[in-house]
Amino acid sequence: MYTVITKQIDHMIDRIENCEVLTDPWHHMFIPECIRPHDYRAFTEFEQAEQLIYNRDDLSERDQYSLGVDSGTQAEVRLYNKQMNKLFHTIADKFGLAKVQEEVSPTLNFWVDTNKLLIDDIHIDEFHDTKLCISAMIYLPKDLEQKDYGTLLYEYNGTDLNSHAFKDPECDFYHQSNPEHLDKWTLKRQIPFIPNSMFITVNNPNSWHQAPTNIREGDVRKSCMIRWKV
Repeated sequence: MYTVITKQIDHMIDRIENCEVLTDPWHHMFIPECIRPHDYRAFTEFEQAEQLIYNRDDLSERDQYSLGVDSGTQAEVRLYNKQMNKLFHTIADKFGLAKVQEEVSPTLNFWVDTNKLLIDDIHIDEFHDTKLCISAMIYLPKDLEQKDYGTLLYEYNGTDLNSHAFKDPECDFYHQSNPEHLDKWTLKRQIPFIPNSMFITVNNPNSWHQAPTNIREGDVRKSCMIRWKV
């Protein structure tokens, strides 16, 4: 799988450089055809791929397939890290994060979600172990039947996050909505969950979003999350 992924990076960079940063309700990007079309099937059928490690996340009711850091050859891993670092800086530059100088390798996980998914809160991607995080989520449906499974983007319209949201002591920002005050968030748009598209975000105090809560019984929602933590 290392080689399959690495071969896409230059194509992804070209697509990103030719797409604009959207600002409503906060800065993000939506990249159509982010994978070379003739390689897309290999991504949608990742369960059969080599070098992926399966893990069942019982806390979220999600099946996860992670790219193993020790499963590739030294040459494969070295090229993968080089290309992924180049992709990271392309995205960072696009979002005006030119001061970032580090070489950053991401985590890469394929996700399989169903209507049992327990991640349903409105939140921002705030983490204990990093201040800056770039997330690039590749949507992997087979057709347009799941168009309404995309990520939901919100705007906070309240005036008291201390009452309306939660914050872990290790975090700088409030990052999880209080379910008793969901009326303080306004749904602004839903990213279309269409084949071979990428949704890119940079975590910030205003980037409130939510995974879809409308996955139909018996259906699966497949995606690939690439996440760089600086």
